[in-house]
Amino acid sequence: MKYLLVLLLSLVPIQEKSIEQCNEMIQKGITAMHNKEHSVSLELLIEAQNLAKEKGWHKELFLAINNIGANYYKMSDYGEALKHYLEAYDIAIKHLDANQEMVVLNNIGILFYQEDKLDESETHFSKAYRIAREYNDHFKTGLYAVNLGLVLNKSGRLDEARKYLDSAVPLLQNNRNVLLQARYALGENLFLNGNHPAAENYLLELIPELDKTEFIDHKTSSLLILSKIAGEAGNPQKAKAYAMQARNSNNGLEAQIDINEQLASL
Repeated sequence: MKYLLVLLLSLVPIQEKSIEQCNEMIQKGITAMHNKEHSVSLELLIEAQNLAKEKGWHKELFLAINNIGANYYKMSDYGEALKHYLEAYDIAIKHLDANQEMVVLNNIGILFYQEDKLDESETHFSKAYRIAREYNDHFKTGLYAVNLGLVLNKSGRLDEARKYLDSAVPLLQNNRNVLLQARYALGENLFLNGNHPAAENYLLELIPELDKTEFIDHKTSSLLILSKIAGEAGNPQKAKAYAMQARNSNNGLEAQIDINEQLASL
């Protein structure tokens, strides 16, 4: 009996270490994804996924699968991204709480936004927004309000978009990164409303704050808006300069297409 007791106790730290190793693999996989090392990231996350599935660790399994989906999203493989997001959503619904459900609903909303499936995007953002409000999560309420503002901007429902964006700003004062995204969306709203002078001034003030790589999409979009404003004002050289300035080695495929389309139109 003494031998059995010692053996059983010795198993405890091994299991605890294994779950720590699983989380470490997930974090390394996320870091590699942000560094665009997608093959490295996927290898780590798939290994973590297999370990979590074997051990029955639902949270770690959710994180691994959700971030596998995020890798495919960043590689513009939207079919694989959606497949993994839906699998992560199923785990969240069955085994986890509203926090994980909100995260993956938001990811699916972003995916549909990129594919111009705006109704589906709005549906998922709205559901995440309602859950965040229900749980009084002010930061996530603000985050999802920004995403709703962006999809409504794209849908041409500009007054509705402005209401969501205005409501988001006070909720995001302690998170500069998402606040900058809200400010970009407000600038886009001004442009789409035809208020070009105000949009130009607003975006010229905002662009210097978008220097981090994580804001490259918003910086590119801001410069393209300025290019369109200059082009419509009859200043093609200025419009071309803004479009050329939008070029960046960190731009994704969608941004590269948008830049080249703007240059071609000029």
